[in-house]
Amino acid sequence: MQYFLLMVEHCCARFALNISLCNSMKKIRSILLVDDDSLVNKKNCELINKLKLTDHVHTCCDGQSALEYLAEVTAHDGEQGYIFPALIILDLRMPVMDGETFLKQYNALYPHRTDCTLICMISANADMDDRKHMLSDLGAHLFVGKPLTAKVLNDIYNVLKDMDCFVK
Repeated sequence: MQYFLLMVEHCCARFALNISLCNSMKKIRSILLVDDDSLVNKKNCELINKLKLTDHVHTCCDGQSALEYLAEVTAHDGEQGYIFPALIILDLRMPVMDGETFLKQYNALYPHRTDCTLICMISANADMDDRKHMLSDLGAHLFVGKPLTAKVLNDIYNVLKDMDCFVK
């Protein structure tokens, strides 16, 4: 029993350390979460807000609504509250429009955004062929497994350091 309590205390201390490290970091301009599971979107938003990674998180339930959101942001670019996302976390398998179809259309509509927006694919059950296809053929920058965690977000943040993705 003592071992279990020690492990819980250790894990909590490590998680608290991750949060305090994130508080001193520069904030990401904007994050777009695209997942058909509203509970997943809610939990991911809570985690992003807890880590204070950005002041702007938007969620969409499928690729089509994400493209519509990006079109709206582009139409109002520079106006208050309209910030093109620096990070898009995109589920692979969704109804209406899946992650693959979104990526194809995104690449056609926003080819100039490849250096300033990181696209991270996320899936609970993608095989290696799916991962290779998204990364090599369709231009996704990263592919991670579900669930999204503080460690994964920290790893994504470290990749963003080489891109123009932060609030100035």
